[in-house]
Amino acid sequence: MIAVIGASSSGLYAAWLLAQAGHQVRLYERTPAVRPHPRRLIVTSSLLRFLTIPENLILHHVDAFEFFADGHRGYVQLKTPDLIIERRDLIEWLAAKARKSGVDIREGRAFSGLDLKDGKGVTVKLLHTARGRQEAIQPAVLIGADGAQSAVREALGPEYRLPTVSLLQAKILLPQGYPPHLVRIWFKKETTPYFFWLVPDSPKTGVVGVIVDEGEGAQQALDGFIRQMGWAPLAYEGGHASLYVPGVRPEARRGRTRIFLVGDAAGQVKATTVGGTVAGLRGAAACVQAIVKGTSYGEKLALLRRELWVHSFIRKFLHPLDDRHYGEFLSSLNGRGSFLGGFSRDEVSSHFISLLLKHPRFSFRVLKAKANSPVNVRP
Repeated sequence: MIAVIGASSSGLYAAWLLAQAGHQVRLYERTPAVRPHPRRLIVTSSLLRFLTIPENLILHHVDAFEFFADGHRGYVQLKTPDLIIERRDLIEWLAAKARKSGVDIREGRAFSGLDLKDGKGVTVKLLHTARGRQEAIQPAVLIGADGAQSAVREALGPEYRLPTVSLLQAKILLPQGYPPHLVRIWFKKETTPYFFWLVPDSPKTGVVGVIVDEGEGAQQALDGFIRQMGWAPLAYEGGHASLYVPGVRPEARRGRTRIFLVGDAAGQVKATTVGGTVAGLRGAAACVQAIVKGTSYGEKLALLRRELWVHSFIRKFLHPLDDRHYGEFLSSLNGRGSFLGGFSRDEVSSHFISLLLKHPRFSFRVLKAKANSPVNVRP
């Protein structure tokens, strides 16, 4: 039996694929029902390489990005539009697909630890949250897909820990005359080392949000920005994301049991944009291939690891920049935005050398950052 902990998109996708391959799969979710808190997501069209989602799951399309920093503006036109989807809808759809394929989804079961005795397989401890009693299972394979604050990852030991960030966004009415196809990004280093965003999710509404380092006050940062822009929040939605760290392995063996981490639990998140939906699906697919074929997870993750390494490297370069440096870079985008919009944010590694050649200022700063310190540090 294969046990999956967590009804995340990556966990449900892995369970679904394994059931289709003929494996007995149980998925344990700590909440009483697979119905996560709502959160609007912007994802690249790369999502459609993994999932043929119904049209009604796509709420909106956007095809351009406008960036602001220190009085400068940059514009990027996308060759292929991004998709706006609702995270809750995607997860509920995946849960239905998994169940139909034979996955046994058991809700109200919280992972509470691992036991290893006599060098045999791992005993997974689960707490039945409604009844307050413990359950124990002994799966042949355990997949941790329980998000950025993964209890499975924590149980494996401190060497598996990853840094996390907080995300918060608020639903608003779009300002009058706002182009509904356009995403706006603001760099304000005095508030966050990441950015603020406004993403339309319909012709009349959108979500404005911020990413901050864990514990840095996302609510205060977002409310201050909303007041500055003269908008009114209608509702809030938030979450956490873990960041990819080169060298932290997403797998372990305890006795005879293989343990895999996927999605946010594995840090399969782009450090540049803190987006992990597509990367998590890629990680889940690699995990399934490793299980079905009895091969190395690391080998199957090679392309995804390369992609995440590049994003981690770019984030390492971006993190110390101030607003003036961001403004200089945005000025260099003018006339070159079509190149940046010609490929997906989930395929940066394949275009990284071309990016350096076409953006000399960016190339100079990246090479300078590389010379000043090693790459394999946490973002």
